Amino acid sequence: MLTVLNVPNLLTLLRIVAIPAFLILLEDLRYREALVLFVAAGLTDGLDGAIARLTHTKTTLGAFLDPAADKALLVSAFIALGFMHAVPRWLVVLVISRDVVIVLGYFLLFVMTGQRMDVVPAVSGKASTALQLLSVTFVLLGLIDPHLVSPGVESVVFYATGAVTAFAGLQYMYRGLAWLQRETMPPSRVGTVVIFALVLAATVAHGETAREILDRRKALDDTTRHWDDRHQKMKLTIYDKRGGERVREMDIYDRREPGDEQKTILFFLAPAEVKGTGFLAFTHKGRAADQWLYLPELQRVRQITARTRNESFMGTDLSYHDLDIVQEMVAWTEDDARSSLRGEESLDGTSCQVIDLAPQRDDIGYKKITVWLGKDDVVPRKLELYEDGSEPKKRIVQGDVKTIGTIPIALHVDAATPAAGSHTAIEITDVQFNQKLDPEVFTQRYLERGGIH
Repeated sequence: MLTVLNVPNLLTLLRIVAIPAFLILLEDLRYREALVLFVAAGLTDGLDGAIARLTHTKTTLGAFLDPAADKALLVSAFIALGFMHAVPRWLVVLVISRDVVIVLGYFLLFVMTGQRMDVVPAVSGKASTALQLLSVTFVLLGLIDPHLVSPGVESVVFYATGAVTAFAGLQYMYRGLAWLQRETMPPSRVGTVVIFALVLAATVAHGETAREILDRRKALDDTTRHWDDRHQKMKLTIYDKRGGERVREMDIYDRREPGDEQKTILFFLAPAEVKGTGFLAFTHKGRAADQWLYLPELQRVRQITARTRNESFMGTDLSYHDLDIVQEMVAWTEDDARSSLRGEESLDGTSCQVIDLAPQRDDIGYKKITVWLGKDDVVPRKLELYEDGSEPKKRIVQGDVKTIGTIPIALHVDAATPAAGSHTAIEITDVQFNQKLDPEVFTQRYLERGGIH
């Protein structure tokens, strides 16, 4: 009598144990180790079957456990990478839907007939599994180094995987229906089937909530789009209601800290009357930022207090308070601002999900904030900040979104104060990530230098 604790089954169990380890490595951004573990798990898939055939150690447990381990590994990988926005959402839906349909279909056939259908793996099913493994491998290689995989080749693999996965799902459905035709369904089971179908329909109809969308955006910032420090240049053109304009140029440095904290220091480069002016901010989670302004003509640092937070930042349409909100709101939870999904709108050709936020903290200041998030990339395309009136106090529009590595950046921002008829156009250039900036840069001592030399 064959024991279930043979080598093939132990290899399959190791593949199952590897799944949480793989997901933890992804969460920690350790893509090289995740790739090694994923490839090793994929190799055990072929190895356990070969050993079972050669040593005549096939078991009933192994027959069920092996495909279950494959599905668990691939579905977990696609969900995690889809959540990180590293895999197209349509492909994630296809992969998960096929497996859900097969499992639920198998269960439904049993409920309808009272008999168990023998499932024989199809060639298309094996091909879809191989392509799914290849897709995940390509994505992990791209996360390690974007230059390792050509975007064109990756797209071909994605489309091939989607096509074969869909075909395999249809083939299994056809097999199930053909088998059902040969069986009879007892009348007593009709009610059970109807209830099951209604529950399934309600489950499929469920869409993302506003909080789920916002959490997905936060997860992207913490994983695929994570950065430790950033350096960029900005050109600000300030337009008043009479058509007059002023230009400002500045250098900005950011550094992320543990616990969703962030430090920012910036220096004005031009024109001459503001050159050397510096600004330092420590953005905190759940409370107002600490901010300081250095004025070279006075040779002193002035801390921005609660009384002066609503003043204009260097004549722009953004206040010191607005700068803090834009930085902090990515980390907000429902305790900070209640969220509700208004619906979908197209903004300059980009399909967006519109979310209303109702701030719960007094220090946020605004009564309502509406954000337009790109449906595919969850990048904010527009923000409207309301006080007591029905018209927004401030409106911020982002455009010209480009991807630098894996991080999408809006290179054009327009901040407007509708009631005043003014707006500030911001052009962003020379964006660089992970330059290993010295933590000492983000101090008042550096602020008083008037620049980083």
